[in-house]
Amino acid sequence: MKYVITGGPCVGKSTTLGVLESRGFSVVPEAARDVIARESKREGGILPWTDFCGFQQLVLVLQLEREKDAPAGAFCDRGVLDGRAYCRVNGIEVPRELAEVEHGYARVFLLSPLERFVSDAERYEKDPALARRLHDELASVYYEAGYDLVQVPLLSPDERASFILAQLRIG
Repeated sequence: MKYVITGGPCVGKSTTLGVLESRGFSVVPEAARDVIARESKREGGILPWTDFCGFQQLVLVLQLEREKDAPAGAFCDRGVLDGRAYCRVNGIEVPRELAEVEHGYARVFLLSPLERFVSDAERYEKDPALARRLHDELASVYYEAGYDLVQVPLLSPDERASFILAQLRIG
């Protein structure tokens, strides 16, 4: 049993997960960010702006590995279905491996977008409009997969963590 915290770029997922982790909960870090950091150091690295499909496959493999190794009750910074939304927004056919991937999350939490969008070294979505499109597509992908998303309102990171735990009746 694992929980997903998702949403578009710059909605506070990693910050909220950091609060949950500081409260003693297990967290599965975002695979895409780590793949970008790793591949950026390699000559000819597989990155979303050079080989989008190859990048999505690397992310999927790392995400599945991390989720397999995570303890029950862990919170995932994005889930395996997030890649589907990224493919759709980028006009790429969803690779078979991503379309058929096994998933089975106990709950999925969708964080409401923050009022301010901030780009960073690993984030390749450089504008708020694209971030919003991704956010909306993420919601669609999870709904289509049968998840009843829990909408996490715009609150402080600490309040968001408390909201999530209250929804699960823990903490």
